[in-house]
Amino acid sequence: MYKYGYFINEEKYHEPDEQYFEVRKEAFRRKIYENQTDETIWKYIVSSGFKRRYKNANRE
Repeated sequence: MYKYGYFINEEKYHEPDEQYFEVRKEAFRRKIYENQTDETIWKYIVSSGFKRRYKNANRE
């Protein structure tokens, strides 16, 4: 599995995934500065269309 909001580049380093990295940053901002609950933040993440990426393309 990849870390949420990242992908592994050709040099085998995690790199921000442009499609989801902003969603991840916003989720942390909501937790830290607005003290939103994990459930509220998860609903935001899901509503943004976030999908977890796997190394094995056959998994969802």
